[in-house]
Amino acid sequence: MSRKISYIIIIIAILAVIGGVAYFFLYANKPAPSGGATTGQSPFNPFGSSGTNNNQGSKTGVNNGTSSVITNGYVYQWPKVREIWSTPIGGFVASSTASSSSTFVRFVDRGTGYVYSMNAASSAPATISNTTVPLVYESYWNKNAMSGIFRYIKEGSDDITNFYVQLRPTATTTSIVVSSSTATSSISVAPIISQTPYELRGTYFPGNIISAAVSPKGNQVFTIENVGGNGVGFISNFDGSGSSQIFSTPLVQVNAFWPATNTLMMSTKASSGSLGYLYSINVKNGDMSEILGGVTGLSILPNSTGQLVLYSDLSSSGNLVTSLYNTKTSSSQDLPFSTLADKCVWSIQNPLDLFCAVPSSVLSGYPDAWYQGTYSTADGILEIDTDTGSVHSVSNLSQDTKEQLDAEHLVLDPTERFLYFVNKKDLSLWSVDLYQ
Repeated sequence: MSRKISYIIIIIAILAVIGGVAYFFLYANKPAPSGGATTGQSPFNPFGSSGTNNNQGSKTGVNNGTSSVITNGYVYQWPKVREIWSTPIGGFVASSTASSSSTFVRFVDRGTGYVYSMNAASSAPATISNTTVPLVYESYWNKNAMSGIFRYIKEGSDDITNFYVQLRPTATTTSIVVSSSTATSSISVAPIISQTPYELRGTYFPGNIISAAVSPKGNQVFTIENVGGNGVGFISNFDGSGSSQIFSTPLVQVNAFWPATNTLMMSTKASSGSLGYLYSINVKNGDMSEILGGVTGLSILPNSTGQLVLYSDLSSSGNLVTSLYNTKTSSSQDLPFSTLADKCVWSIQNPLDLFCAVPSSVLSGYPDAWYQGTYSTADGILEIDTDTGSVHSVSNLSQDTKEQLDAEHLVLDPTERFLYFVNKKDLSLWSVDLYQ
């Protein structure tokens, strides 16, 4: 055998050994997929062990501290609780694409009025409109998140202006580029794409809005407006067209709700120093009927059928109590935790399912100090099955984020995989993956 052939055999043998070792370490010793096993996490339990169910719940899967989202064959992993926007926002909406294949959250930056959007697989929000509308503190969006009502404060005053806006695709613009030579001059035109895909266009929305609620279909808005010192209820399209008056009341410190297609609700604003009332209003004829009355510090949240109403109030001893009221049976039941109804959201897919941000402790002066921003809480997220009474922890926000978050404006995305909320302390936007 020639020396050259011997060298070739030795090289082949060495490569074979290297390949075998590499296969062992990269494939034969690879951990099994995590989908077949679950690992538990100590539940956040601010009210003790009584009345809780420590299972992981119907929406909960592997709880490993990261969120895995598969999009177009790629796997994206994010923390279970994720900060989406760190500076104050002026309202947001969770929606889905036309095909419903993916969901996204869309929000307004409070300082600039710029609109941002982010889906679950994105690492950061994208700017979709850089039209400047400063000091937007509240926004109401239609179902597909392409139009809505912005409420902003006029610069240099305390006046609130309502503005109907639409996200319109920006047109491609052209720029003339001139090149020249010693003999002739030629002109070439090159297209330049605008910085953002949309711009905001719209008109002023009429009326002095006290409170507003979007219809269950997401195509209309219910507003209560101050007209001559009275609270007058209107239903209209988002641009204010097709407006019709539904009712009028001497009350002006009120909140609007539109839980079911033919049912509106109105409640007085919560205060420890006054009695609260809740009314149901028939959409067709404006008839009002009292549901709850004479309740101290009343705060409410109806489910999508209007049959169940979550409410919080103050007991005779001044303690915060959270209860469930059934409008069909006119019965009430206390829940085994204390939080404001403002810190909860009902499931649409299962109208008996409820998510709440529950404070680890509640001090005296609640809820007024909380509304005024002089007192904040450190919350955990709980899921409650109001049919069975079972309660389980979704997230201990302090443990999952190493921050104390005071959650408000809870919203579920259409698939109900993600729960979004605003941290009341700094008005930042956060998400929680409910599948972990």
